[in-house]
Amino acid sequence: MTKNQAYRAMFLFLDERFSRLPSEGWGQLLGEMTPLQDGRPADPAIIAEWDRAVEIALHD
Repeated sequence: MTKNQAYRAMFLFLDERFSRLPSEGWGQLLGEMTPLQDGRPADPAIIAEWDRAVEIALHD
């Protein structure tokens, strides 16, 4: 993944999150993304959202 693709993936991820839940705060999102001891995020559902954004960025 290039830097541009990584940037696009993060943009797509954040755009999707905040378009669905505009009142959601940054603190909540960061809490969900916080890596646990095993390296996975505190909210496992966020992995699917991230994977989707990466796939879109890689194929744009």
